[in-house]
Amino acid sequence: MFQLVESRDGPGEHQPCRTVLTENESFETDFIGASEQDCREWALQRQFQNKTFEQDLIAIVDQQSALDETISLQCYKREPGIELPKHGVLPRKLNQWYTFRVVYTEVNQAYTHLESVVPEIVYPVYFGRKDELTNERGVFDIAKALELCLRGPDAPGES
Repeated sequence: MFQLVESRDGPGEHQPCRTVLTENESFETDFIGASEQDCREWALQRQFQNKTFEQDLIAIVDQQSALDETISLQCYKREPGIELPKHGVLPRKLNQWYTFRVVYTEVNQAYTHLESVVPEIVYPVYFGRKDELTNERGVFDIAKALELCLRGPDAPGES
């Protein structure tokens, strides 16, 4: 679902971004050592220049990723939030990045929630209960988020 961006210039006309690496294949990128902010700014500037890029959603593999097998999923919200009973408007701030650090094997689930599930179900869980669902290492609990989405966003956090 994500593309591997090797150059800050973006993919070339005849050399698209790769989406997968074979076993033991190396990967070089201009973004090694880049800050989270550098990646965010690049995405906002470049995402509309290439129709294959995901809009307002990036994944960053960083130093913490190497230590705990997580990915920093970054979601930019530019549209007005929606008014939800018991929560008010979610997300509360516009034109802002929201970070969800998730275990890499669960990134597909997080992506599906953020991109495909109706906001009335997902927003109260991801934007309204983010602190509750994020552990001391900063990892967002996708299993609990899924459970809450299925049970209803206003269900108690514990089963």
